[in-house]
Amino acid sequence: RAHEFIKVCQKLWQSWDGDAVVMDRDGAVFADASKIRRIEHKGKHFASRGPLNVTRSPQVGPAILQAGTSPKGMDFAAQYSDAIFAIQPRAEDAENYYNAVKGRMADFGRRPQDCKILFGMQPIIGASAAEAREKQAEHNALVPLDGGMAILSAHLDFDLSQLDPNEDMAARTEPELQRLQTRYRKASGEAMTVAEVAARHGQSVGLPQFVGTPSDIADQMEAFMATAGGDGFMLSPIHCPGAIEDFVNLVVPELQRRGLFRKRYKGKTQRDHLSQFD
Repeated sequence: RAHEFIKVCQKLWQSWDGDAVVMDRDGAVFADASKIRRIEHKGKHFASRGPLNVTRSPQVGPAILQAGTSPKGMDFAAQYSDAIFAIQPRAEDAENYYNAVKGRMADFGRRPQDCKILFGMQPIIGASAAEAREKQAEHNALVPLDGGMAILSAHLDFDLSQLDPNEDMAARTEPELQRLQTRYRKASGEAMTVAEVAARHGQSVGLPQFVGTPSDIADQMEAFMATAGGDGFMLSPIHCPGAIEDFVNLVVPELQRRGLFRKRYKGKTQRDHLSQFD
């Protein structure tokens, strides 16, 4: 099969006329179809006429969602992204991030509303506040510290086993650790140890956990957004299936009653849905 695939690639190369490449960015044209010939391959393992048999996207190109907190990442988002998946555990830091990204957009000729900022959160819902806290404790206890250390080390590209797990993570000066500085503090602003940061990273990848009844969670979402600004949330479920369904069935109606969530879509594509925040 590998030999046959190589033959197809050779046919593809032979069928490609160098003059076919147009690269008309304004016209959204990559190639002149009249100058491209079909492969017309029929072999032992597969056959191909060549043209892609996928219909054109109704939104021309997919909506671009970006994630990143580095200056370079925020510049990229401000220039190109339709939305950002932002991880900021504290509302105060989320506000700073929101203003930093939106403030960059005019430099690239874009309106602030052209790139939505969606803050990540992990809802843990219970019939009572006590039940929700029990779910939270059970979920968080499932993550061993070594697991949190491993995944955080991978995300930082830095071996955290070199550090004392009881030392202040925010006080470290290694360059690799600086881009996630906002994840090294509790909601109160108190600094966390290396072990505490790793444990939380394993439990929710640094996302804030909103815990309680549907009404409690709506309160927490509303309070977070009142401080941070932002255009919405992206949900991280504590289990699948079921957690997202619970949020849709229990929390969304509460948000709708408060006028904080739409009751109908005004379009069909993801870009249409994002533009509904305008």
